[in-house]
Amino acid sequence: FGADPIIAYWNRHFLTAGAFLVLLGVIGGFRLLRRRFPKTPPAVAELAAVLLFAVVTTGFLPNVRDAVSGRARTYAARMEVRETLGRSLDERLAPDETFVVGDAGMIPYVARARVIDAYCLNCGAMTRPPIDRDAARFVDYLMDERPEVIVVHSRGRDTMYPHELYGVFPELLSRPAFTEGYVHVETFGYERYHYWVYERADRLAKTP
Repeated sequence: FGADPIIAYWNRHFLTAGAFLVLLGVIGGFRLLRRRFPKTPPAVAELAAVLLFAVVTTGFLPNVRDAVSGRARTYAARMEVRETLGRSLDERLAPDETFVVGDAGMIPYVARARVIDAYCLNCGAMTRPPIDRDAARFVDYLMDERPEVIVVHSRGRDTMYPHELYGVFPELLSRPAFTEGYVHVETFGYERYHYWVYERADRLAKTP
């Protein structure tokens, strides 16, 4: 309840609670059987409760398994894209240089350069005053920092559809300081998850 959707999507925090509910289901079944058939030995009632719960829940397992397997395959592909992007950034940037990225995953662990996380998981500045999760103030902060590379997260590969989480990327793309100061150099992606890599124009101009 009240969890940030960036880190709580797909009910991932429900896993522990789900295991607890399984126990409650078995205990509840045991209590019902004991109340309905009070002379049943406890060991028999326990076994019956477990079997009953297993029969009821088994019907849901194929659908759950298929859904999770499909999502796992998609996420595995995204992880490969992130690793490839991270290695590209590591080659492009020195350790003392800076890049901005949202939906970072393993990228900051593969690329040795300094990272500013547009979704705030690795950037405490966004969550504290004066920025305090305000997209416009965060973009002001980015432009002051003048990172060497900004990676914009887009749903499209050939057309830019910036992700709207926290409003950072739409705000960024509206700024002349970004559109005039950065050049699109590369795109990495899979299905609806694409990373558009923009490098600072004055830095590119110095590249032989």
